[in-house]
Amino acid sequence: MAGIIDGQVADADDVMNTFGLQFKNSMNAFFNSDYDGWNAKLANTGSPQVKNLFYDTLQTDSADVNYGWYYDATNDLYQTVDTTYVKVSATSYTGNWGNGNNDVYVNGSASTGWSVFCGTGTAEVRRAQIHKTLFYGTDGTDPLVLEFTSMTALATTVTRDVDKRGHYIELQDTTTTTLITKQGTPANTTDNDDCSLWSNLDGASSGGDEVHASAYIPSSTVVNTASGGGPTTSDEIGTDTSGDEVNNPANFKVIVDRHQGGGSGANARAEAVVLTKGTVSWATTGGTPTTDTDVDYTADHSIPVFTALSSDTSTLIFKDTASATATNTISTWNASIDATSTLAVSISYNGGTNYETITDATIQRNTNTGTNVWLKLVNTRTDLSKIDKVMEVATAYNWY
Repeated sequence: MAGIIDGQVADADDVMNTFGLQFKNSMNAFFNSDYDGWNAKLANTGSPQVKNLFYDTLQTDSADVNYGWYYDATNDLYQTVDTTYVKVSATSYTGNWGNGNNDVYVNGSASTGWSVFCGTGTAEVRRAQIHKTLFYGTDGTDPLVLEFTSMTALATTVTRDVDKRGHYIELQDTTTTTLITKQGTPANTTDNDDCSLWSNLDGASSGGDEVHASAYIPSSTVVNTASGGGPTTSDEIGTDTSGDEVNNPANFKVIVDRHQGGGSGANARAEAVVLTKGTVSWATTGGTPTTDTDVDYTADHSIPVFTALSSDTSTLIFKDTASATATNTISTWNASIDATSTLAVSISYNGGTNYETITDATIQRNTNTGTNVWLKLVNTRTDLSKIDKVMEVATAYNWY
């Protein structure tokens, strides 16, 4: 802003810009009053009265549009998704995973891509829950990847998952009395480091039956087991099994073993999610199981292999309705943005048809007027290990 020299007639915008810092400071008083529960009680009743002012201290998940941010209800703020997540590019998404199944959330759009992230746990638990959600869902029948249409990219922040694809297998025996094995042989055994397997096993007994299920990676090393003698079930899908990862396994397998001991009705069941490079050849031996399933999501459903996600953009939009046509605004916001990130803020007076870039606590006059005042914050990260935050926003309109 150019200074006003003695003797000159001040431009109106220059005068209003001198109030920008005062506006920002005043808004922080409003922000603090919301947090502290202070109420000015004008005329001994009601809340402080303000004219032509929208503000939000984010004490609820109040953004009208949220692409790629996580709402932190404990601290009343939005923050970018942590370093363990997946970004999906697709034509459309028809699922309902935004409700937090498996503690996993999905938000985004066809234009921005959809962020798939987990809200709790260590980095390895979050990774496991994301892969569970993508390739298993809640029970093996509702994998998230199948709720996207025409997926073109599946990008991950986890380096060791790059170039890998998801597989799901199920083996169940309800009738035979023999040990049945389902073994997978990866086509890639030279460039397949950190191959992952998560299994869900059911060896519950009934009557005198002895039932057993196990998972192996490689086929000589058991990593999970369940039997009639206990534990009768063992579900590791969605848990940290990074200690079981193997470089270039020649094979891996699950087994079910149902020996009749005088009772009847016991089932032996094994499910597994496998993350590996390339195709896998499966062979079932030892008997005829009741259920024998293997899914290669890339070969069978055209789900892309994982690529590396090196940068990302997140968007928040706050929509308000002015009581009169807005011709000028002053906006301010409190945010914690890392030096490697860029926060771009813009405003629209006509419901998002036209946005113009704005500067914090500075008068703005958009070319297009209107009564639908939308404030948009777009954050671009080039270092995904950094967590950026937005704490409060405010816009005043038609102050003169």
